Amino acid sequence: MFCDAELDHSGWTPYTLTLLSDLAARLPFEEAAVVANNFGLEVSKSELERLTAPLAGACREATFELLTNSLPADTGRERISRVIKGRAGRLMILEIDGVVTLGKPLLGQCGGIEIKTVALYPLLTPSERRVIADVRSAEELRAAIRGLLEETGVTAEDTLVGLGDGAAWVEDTLDTFCDVSITDCYHAAQYLEEVMLALGWGDAKRLEVRQVFCRGEIDVKEFLAEQLPPPEVWLTWEEEARTALRYLEERNSRMRYPHFKEQGYPLGSGVIEGLNKSVIGSRMKRSGMQWSRPGAARMAALQLG
Repeated sequence: MFCDAELDHSGWTPYTLTLLSDLAARLPFEEAAVVANNFGLEVSKSELERLTAPLAGACREATFELLTNSLPADTGRERISRVIKGRAGRLMILEIDGVVTLGKPLLGQCGGIEIKTVALYPLLTPSERRVIADVRSAEELRAAIRGLLEETGVTAEDTLVGLGDGAAWVEDTLDTFCDVSITDCYHAAQYLEEVMLALGWGDAKRLEVRQVFCRGEIDVKEFLAEQLPPPEVWLTWEEEARTALRYLEERNSRMRYPHFKEQGYPLGSGVIEGLNKSVIGSRMKRSGMQWSRPGAARMAALQLG
């Protein structure tokens, strides 16, 4: 990116460009320009955006090139176990989620742009996490995850546990790679709440059950078998409650929380949720913000690349 060790064609030193790009990743361009000016770096909002765009774009492309370069067409973990000789027996966590930002108006409508985020880390040392964030398709993301597993040295001897919110593309992706796939218990608790309301349970009882549920002491399949009324009753529930029930029933194998807890697996996707809220959300979901698809992709890469 730089023409020499002192200055690049922008007129800024590499060190200064690093500071400016860091500001742009953390603050809206207008606010970042004010902070930069306060420290004697005279840069406008538009110039700051112009300076950071190529850097962010380069980070994004370099990440995916590194992770997908020379990967074969086959999928799954079998190839990983044959090629990589990593430390065996680790408990590795793969969390996947999507966060939606507001897009620029198109034909009078402001659609959403989903930023897909991935975090891979050893359970015992979550600070060693590797992160991907992009607007690419789920299929393209899976190719990058496969490369990420290879780069991290995940083998078939390791146990790879996946956590997600139950979205179809998330579950399909977790099933591609993981030994175990778990639906985030805090997300599932929202659907359980709708079912308990339909059962007519009071506030105190629902609160007690939610607390027990989030401690991983309730198996959803067993809970529904014990508490669900006959079909002639629940078929009369409001649509929202029936949708919640369908969500729980279709994913009950991913909600065997007492069993997962006994195995030492995490039950909540707090790492990825935190990244989406404190990193992606705080920068890209502020009031009035609208993004083009390329702009959203670059900013996600700049923040988490």
